[in-house]
Amino acid sequence: MGAGKYLFGAGEKCDFQNPVVRGGNGGAGCSDAITSFRRSTYTPRMILGIDHLNIVVADMARSLAFYCDVLGFTKTKEAHLEGEWIEKIVGLRGVKAHAVFIVSPGGEPRIELLQYHAPVGGALPENSQANTRGLRHFALRVDDIAAMTAELRAAGVEVWGEPTRVPGGVVKFEEGSGGKTLVYFLDPDGVIVELAEYR
Repeated sequence: MGAGKYLFGAGEKCDFQNPVVRGGNGGAGCSDAITSFRRSTYTPRMILGIDHLNIVVADMARSLAFYCDVLGFTKTKEAHLEGEWIEKIVGLRGVKAHAVFIVSPGGEPRIELLQYHAPVGGALPENSQANTRGLRHFALRVDDIAAMTAELRAAGVEVWGEPTRVPGGVVKFEEGSGGKTLVYFLDPDGVIVELAEYR
């Protein structure tokens, strides 16, 4: 059926990437179709948590040096992936890949660094732009954003500007958490990473 597309009723298709129900009812919005679908057939399932985040990398040694030596993550597990089972999961043929799981000093969720030796994928420059659609960044909580930003710059990391405080009232934080300060930077493969400090 294709990613993000589900059928609703006779001939109606809701494409969540382009939210209009096509056919059948003459173009009603996805929200009505989804609401009707949930009321009639949807049974909630419990999500236990985020198991891991995946980052496809070009050079595993380079990425491990960055995440472990610069950011302080710890390598926990690794595996070599190939065979019919992984091809079924990822939808690619001839897969040969190296996966390494790392975890931050604060604990989970884990990050899976994954290097495909075959087939090798490409790098899209627009993925390093904050407004490109899809999963675009993840955030790391720190206790001293100024010091961490200085360490990143000293290591040659591309940091976007200076740590900036979120204006009061933009987001209501938990009582006693203080304000929030943010800064973006890029990992070796152009993945956007955010530092977040609550103080």
